[in-house]
Amino acid sequence: MKRTLSTPLSSLIAALALCGCGGGHGSPAAYSLRHTFQIPPGAGQPRGGLVADTAGNLYGTASTGGTKRFGAVYRIDAVTGVESVLYSFLGVAQNDAQNPIGQLVFDSTGDLYGVASNGGSNDVGAVFRIDANSHAESLVHSFAPGPQDGALPSRSLLIDGQGDLFGTTTQGGANDTGTVYEITPDGRETLLASFGQAAAGKPAVPRGELALDSAGNLYGTTQFGGSSGHGTVWELASSSRGATVLPTVLHSFAGPPADGTEPVGGVLLDAASGTLYGTTQLGGINDAGTVFRCGVDGSGERIVYAFADISGNDGAAPMAPLVMDSSGVLYGTTDAGGSGYGTVFAVDPASGRETVLHRFGGYPAGDGQTPLNARLMIDTAGQLVGVTQLGGANNTGVIYRLPR
Repeated sequence: MKRTLSTPLSSLIAALALCGCGGGHGSPAAYSLRHTFQIPPGAGQPRGGLVADTAGNLYGTASTGGTKRFGAVYRIDAVTGVESVLYSFLGVAQNDAQNPIGQLVFDSTGDLYGVASNGGSNDVGAVFRIDANSHAESLVHSFAPGPQDGALPSRSLLIDGQGDLFGTTTQGGANDTGTVYEITPDGRETLLASFGQAAAGKPAVPRGELALDSAGNLYGTTQFGGSSGHGTVWELASSSRGATVLPTVLHSFAGPPADGTEPVGGVLLDAASGTLYGTTQLGGINDAGTVFRCGVDGSGERIVYAFADISGNDGAAPMAPLVMDSSGVLYGTTDAGGSGYGTVFAVDPASGRETVLHRFGGYPAGDGQTPLNARLMIDTAGQLVGVTQLGGANNTGVIYRLPR
């Protein structure tokens, strides 16, 4: 069955071809490094996934590097593979963002938007824009500590068809445990919700990517809170929003061995089935993390796959968002396990079967390591493309590619 996925507009502009997993899914895939980061002179230690334009050029952010070492926005040429630093962040001392995290998104004009965990007017993070033509940077919003705004943004933005941006922060809001915010194309920021106190069983500290359904409802995860304190899956209805509104808990994680704990990758919405998919970095029978599924109404939550012990060949500690192909196969990364430096994996939700596609070899071997929370992308050839924060010849991260 053809799947309809809830994805940021950037994924549509990138024109990613979502193909079936093919006959090679059961065996280890060929793997290659597409780019190795180097500081100086370029960007390094990327902490977010990639987006592509219609020509196949790749764009991303790096948390360090650039001329001031406060991070950079970079482009990888589709033909030559050469890295260009489009913008070097100047840092809080010059009223600019610093240490960008998460994946960029395109708007309909080709401008890029992203978030930085530090910098801005108050040094608690900012949303920035990169002009499509000049590559000039401007701050769309500087976060401010206190109950009226969020602070320390979490991961990537989501953009809808009208150009509105949605995101979360891990602090700020009514209880200083994070917020959901919206920024309109003219730069107006509005708090849509505030999270609660974990000690009171409320969802607290949102992490990971958001999903948006056709009715305008938002879905995500919190690392902490819920009835058992192991984190939650939550919904924010389009009809109930405001600075003091608390998102609705769809599922409270119970922790190991029967459930996951600390979901930090967010959720992926399979609109065709009304199912949310995500990962927890811990929990499951081996307390090494899980892939889970949950209905958009909170029903039917269960572990799809529990990762093995960190000392084994399997991955452990999945922290990145998942992606899905049109056959319904899920792909993601783990931050640990494998050869000790993390893995790339595939999971069939129908059978619960997991395949390790690559075990990172790490810096000593010149391979990537620590993919952290960077989401994979599926390129127009149907191959997986991703980044690692560390590893490679310079231990400042790599871009890699492998068939599915």
